[in-house]
Amino acid sequence: MNPSERISELIERKRELFVDVSNRIWEYAETRFEEYRSAESLSNTLEKEGFAVERGVGGIETAFIASWGAGVP
Repeated sequence: MNPSERISELIERKRELFVDVSNRIWEYAETRFEEYRSAESLSNTLEKEGFAVERGVGGIETAFIASWGAGVP
């Protein structure tokens, strides 16, 4: 299986999760730099998926960095 097929397969397996998170964020309708519920929802989801999440980066409460693995992509 080539990389494109692997990525497509992964996206399809996670489709329900992606749609659920997207719908929740849409319902929050928060404005820039005040997207507290959206940032929390995304951060929590990423942590549950195995990412290390660093919150409050760059002096912005709602900013975060999600990291997974090591090395180059």
